[in-house]
Amino acid sequence: MGKRMSMGIVLWCMLATVALAQEVKVLYDLRSGDKDAIHKQLINTVKVLHTYYKKNHKKLDVKVVISGKAYKYFIDDIAATRYKYDEALIKAQDRLKPRLEMLAEIYGVKFEMCVLGMTIQEIEKKNLYPYVEAEAMRSIYLIDAQNEGYAYLPLH
Repeated sequence: MGKRMSMGIVLWCMLATVALAQEVKVLYDLRSGDKDAIHKQLINTVKVLHTYYKKNHKKLDVKVVISGKAYKYFIDDIAATRYKYDEALIKAQDRLKPRLEMLAEIYGVKFEMCVLGMTIQEIEKKNLYPYVEAEAMRSIYLIDAQNEGYAYLPLH
C-alpha cells in the first residue's frame, strides 16, 4: 500500500470516529436558591457526568436555565444590586463564583437567565457574570432546548 493510501485510510478512520462519537445533551432547570444544592447537584454532577461520558467516547453538552431563587448566584457585582447587604450571599459567592466559572470555561456549560425574572429581581445584564446569556424568558429557553433534544433535569 502506498503512503498516500495509508494516509487516506488513517484520515477516513479519524473522520469515522468523530462522526460516530455521540453527543449527550442535558438541560438543568435551575430554580433553587440553595447554594449547597447548586454545588452538589449541579457543579459536582456536571464534573462526574463529563468524566463518565468522556470515558465512553461521548461529548456532554450542558445548558443551565436560571430562574426562581437562583438569580442571585450569577451576579458578578452584588454591590450594585438589592442583594448588597446579603452577607450569606456574599460569602457563598466566594465559593460558587470560581466553580461556576469553571463549568463555563472548562466544561463548556451554557448558562441562560430568564429576562422576566431579572426585571422582577431588579437585576441588570451588566451585573451578571460575563458567561451568562440573558436574551429570552425561561419558557423559551426550556422549550427550545427540549426541542433540540436536551434531557430535562429539574434543580428546584
